[in-house]
Amino acid sequence: MTNFFKKLKEECGNLLCGGKLFLVFLLIVFLLGLIIGIINCQNLLNKTMLCYLKHDISIFSFFFRRLLFVIIVYLCLILICFNKYTSFIFFLYVLYFSYALVFNMSVMIICFGFFGVIFSIVNILLLSLIQIFCFIMLVLCLQKFSGKCYFQNLSCGYQMPLTILIFLLISVLLESLLLPIFSFTFIVVF
Repeated sequence: MTNFFKKLKEECGNLLCGGKLFLVFLLIVFLLGLIIGIINCQNLLNKTMLCYLKHDISIFSFFFRRLLFVIIVYLCLILICFNKYTSFIFFLYVLYFSYALVFNMSVMIICFGFFGVIFSIVNILLLSLIQIFCFIMLVLCLQKFSGKCYFQNLSCGYQMPLTILIFLLISVLLESLLLPIFSFTFIVVF
């Protein structure tokens, strides 16, 4: 097991070092989304969380909706990253993600004040950053496989994408477990 984590750490380091230019452009797009989100803070984009906070859906429904969203994004990234040029479509997701992140946090802070800040930092910011980091690592990993035999190369080097999927599933599970704790502890929904 120690060998597995050592190999995983080395592969993550290699992916991050190899994709420096990609990461710089990703950071620019991320910051652009943050700025747009701050400017347009009006409505909550995370409809699933809003439905849960209004008690329209249960925590299990929240979990399965978030899980479905993460799996769809994961599969879409696998499909669009078949060559180095189409993988730049991921920038659109990062732009949307950073916009939604700031937007959701701002709405929670405006609506619930200090307790909204605590809720936003723990349940929105921390877990969302874990998920976006997983997606960035997935795209960097998939760029390594791009070429003529993309799906064949992907099936041979399945360990890293599978590990990323497991981390994404754990983050969705954590989000679903922490949501009732923090929403009922800090936020009183009218």
